[in-house]
Amino acid sequence: MCVTGVLRQQGVRTTQHIIFAVGVAVTFAFPRLAKTGWEFGIDGVLFPAAILLVLAGHREHIVWLSALVIGQNWYGEISPGEPWVLDALIDAAYASIGSLAILSIALLLRNHDRFLPRYALHIFYPGHLAVLAVLAVVWQVQVIHSH
Repeated sequence: MCVTGVLRQQGVRTTQHIIFAVGVAVTFAFPRLAKTGWEFGIDGVLFPAAILLVLAGHREHIVWLSALVIGQNWYGEISPGEPWVLDALIDAAYASIGSLAILSIALLLRNHDRFLPRYALHIFYPGHLAVLAVLAVVWQVQVIHSH
């Protein structure tokens, strides 16, 4: 999060825009360098920073936030028979809707006391990964038996 710390400093608006412009350009021009199937690379570093800046009231960064969401989905899996641009934009729209819902809830809860224990994420995160792994195994078994 050191990038976010630097980008949140006062008086660096031009620097912020230059960093986001370069990051977005790298994401679209060099997707293999910008991200892999396991992580989002520079896009994944700048995306949380863009979210924090927008939440802090820097509305001009919505452009970078949107570009980063689209960039995360631009070179993804393409459905047969659909143009790849349409597929990427649909994926970005789904990701944006979910992100907007989560950010809206976070904004609503901003001034409320914490309702989960401090370390709840340490239980929830591995727990949800375990559920996803079980679902993947079950789904593969069903696919194998259905053919």
